[in-house]
Amino acid sequence: MNKRTIVKGSFALLFVVLLWGLKGEVWKEAEMIKSESNEAQQRNETPAQSNVVIQVATPMTDEQRLRMMKESIKRFERDHPGISVEYLHAYNYETLKLAFSAEKAPDVVYLDDLHQQMFQQNGYLMNITDDIRQRRWKEKLIPGALEFNNQRTPGEMYSVPFLMAPVVFYYNKTVFEKLDVQPPETQEDLAAILQKAKAAGYIPMENGLMSNYQMLWMLYHYLYGEAGAADTAAFYYRWEMTDSFKAGLRSALNRVKEDVDRGFYRRDMEYYDYRPVPLLFAKGQSALVLDGDWNLPQYEEAGFPIGVFAFPPKTKGGSQPMVNATDGAWAINAKMDAEKKEAAMAFIGHFLSEDSAELWYKGGLTSCVRFSAASIPISGLKKEMNEAIRRSSFGYYLDNALPGLLESVQAGTQRLALDEGTPEQIFKQFVSEFERLKAAAGK
Repeated sequence: MNKRTIVKGSFALLFVVLLWGLKGEVWKEAEMIKSESNEAQQRNETPAQSNVVIQVATPMTDEQRLRMMKESIKRFERDHPGISVEYLHAYNYETLKLAFSAEKAPDVVYLDDLHQQMFQQNGYLMNITDDIRQRRWKEKLIPGALEFNNQRTPGEMYSVPFLMAPVVFYYNKTVFEKLDVQPPETQEDLAAILQKAKAAGYIPMENGLMSNYQMLWMLYHYLYGEAGAADTAAFYYRWEMTDSFKAGLRSALNRVKEDVDRGFYRRDMEYYDYRPVPLLFAKGQSALVLDGDWNLPQYEEAGFPIGVFAFPPKTKGGSQPMVNATDGAWAINAKMDAEKKEAAMAFIGHFLSEDSAELWYKGGLTSCVRFSAASIPISGLKKEMNEAIRRSSFGYYLDNALPGLLESVQAGTQRLALDEGTPEQIFKQFVSEFERLKAAAGK
């Protein structure tokens, strides 16, 4: 395979791959999942009393979250017999943009931070600040969760989250036992484990170079260990690259390149994208994989003992932000009558209930809703993840700062992996591309 083809020819695929709830799935055309009451209508049966129908759309494609969504809708319709839900999943944003332009968009949409700002600026989303305050929804969420997607519109809120999306290390406990190592306490420890795994004939870390998410997340974690929280926030929310941020990015790019040169990634990673990574890890040939909580159920099915730890700090006991932001947030169509709006707000409110939080928590996902989880039965792996997350602070999916930034970071890290550019060359290209994207977005 021509390696340059990966960098330059794979963007037809990468264009539609964004860091979402399942950050590696390629979105399909919009597909409708009918709720139980709608299925009853198709069978000419009489459903429970229903006078309001709302369309709800998400980009979710993974089996676990689709199962959670269908169960959530079932429970919502049970508690709200006057409302029925038509669920659209796996839509793409171009389709959604056209639907909004034609005033035929769904009533409730699940958006990441990047697309919320794009649709809000076009007037497609309703300002629900007063509704959020009246319902006291902020008090139902963990600190910072509500503000995350709404930071760019001071004093105004357009969405409400209910899930987080933490990225952690999953590790093969059998491999760690054979290597006689424990989860690392510092980044130096991590490098030593990867080196030891390579020397023993294991694949140190999994990665699919076509989408390159694992390498992106390594880059972000290294950067978080160098640049301060204020500098990363300035980049993400105000599109400013401070001197400290630039120095941190230079250092992070050099460290990613060192990892590549030391053979810490799968050697044939250029043949894979993100989707098969959990399956590759399940072969038992790899020591580690950096991935999100949305794939936890797949790792639990690997057939051998799996553990979890958060990205370690530079120094023992130090602070290390992790890639962990809201997975997305519910927003509603600006062109909606009062009756449908009330139904839409009731739908969003359902996801902030303890019943809903417990459902998603049991399913292996990480809720940003406040609730008592002490007595809820969960898997050992989920418990390990919760403990790992508890000791870490939030960090951004930095590529969500501007439209097109994901593709730029993917291309740069691919070039590093393929030895088609030095860290300094990639750094300069990134700064130039960032300024171009910033200007294109009118920032």
